[in-house]
Amino acid sequence: MRIKPIVSQFVFLLTLSLGLISLDYYFQGKNTLKQYLTTLARPVYQIIDYPQQATQWLSAWFTDRQELTQTAQDLRLENALLKIKLQQLEASLYAENKRQAQTLAAKKFTQKILSANILNVKLERHSQKIVVDKGQKDSVYLGQPVIDQFGVIGQVTELSVTHSIVTLITDASQSTPILVKRNALRALLYGTGQLDKMEIKFLGAQADIKEGDLLISSGIGDRYPTGYPVATVTSVNRDINESFLDIVAEPLAQLSHGEQVLMIWPNNNQQNPSPHAVPIEEALSLNDIKGIF
Repeated sequence: MRIKPIVSQFVFLLTLSLGLISLDYYFQGKNTLKQYLTTLARPVYQIIDYPQQATQWLSAWFTDRQELTQTAQDLRLENALLKIKLQQLEASLYAENKRQAQTLAAKKFTQKILSANILNVKLERHSQKIVVDKGQKDSVYLGQPVIDQFGVIGQVTELSVTHSIVTLITDASQSTPILVKRNALRALLYGTGQLDKMEIKFLGAQADIKEGDLLISSGIGDRYPTGYPVATVTSVNRDINESFLDIVAEPLAQLSHGEQVLMIWPNNNQQNPSPHAVPIEEALSLNDIKGIF
C-alpha cells in the first residue's frame, strides 16, 4: 500500500521540525545555530527593507528641496523690495538736502506693488516691448509704471483682460523726465531703440552733468514716481560748435533678461489698485511676500 504524497510530506516536515528542536536544545546556551541562521537571513531582511528606506529618503529629499526653493524665492523678492525702498530713501534724502522735501514727501513711497511674470519679449530696432500676465482683471491701467529691483522698466501702453504690454524706456517713442541725482538738474531722457543706450537731448552746453552721474525719475507729469533710478551717464560730449551736449546713458533696469517685474500704483494715482497688490512696507514681511505672487 502506497503512502499518499501529503502524508509523506507531513512525515518529512515533522521529522525536520523535531530535528531542529533537538539541535536547538543541544546548542542551548551557545545559540550557535540561531546566530548562523540569523546571519544568513540578514541580507534577506535588508533587501525587504530597502523599498521602505528608499521611499522615506525620497520623501525627505523632495520635502527639503521644496522648502529650500520656497525660501530662496522669498529671499530674492525680499532683497528686491529692500533695494527699491533703499533707492527711494536715498533719493528722498538727497532731495531734502536740496530743498525739495515738500515735493518728494507726497510721493515718498509707492502706495501699492504687484509682481507680474513676463510672458513674451518683443525687441525690435525701434519697438521694444514685453508682455506680462497682469491685465484689466488685476486693475492694471494704461500708463501704469513698471519697475524691477534695479530701476524703471517702462509703462503699460496696451491692455487686455488677462495681460498687458509694457513699452520699455529704451523704445524710440519713449521719453522719461529725470533728475541728475548729484545736483537735481532736470532733463528728458530719450529711448534710442537700443537696450543699452539712451540719450539726453536739448541740454545746454554749460549744464553741470558728467560721466557716472546717476539719473533718477523726477516725477514730472506723474509718469513715474519720484526717486526711482533710471540710468547712469556713460558719456558726455562737449562740442564748442554745438549749443547742446551730446549725452549718452545706460539704463539700470534689467531690460534684456529677468522673469518678473513689479507693477506699481503711486500714492497720487486715482486708479484703484489690484486687491492682490500690497504696500512695499508690508511686502517686506515674509508672510506678505508670498501673497503678491
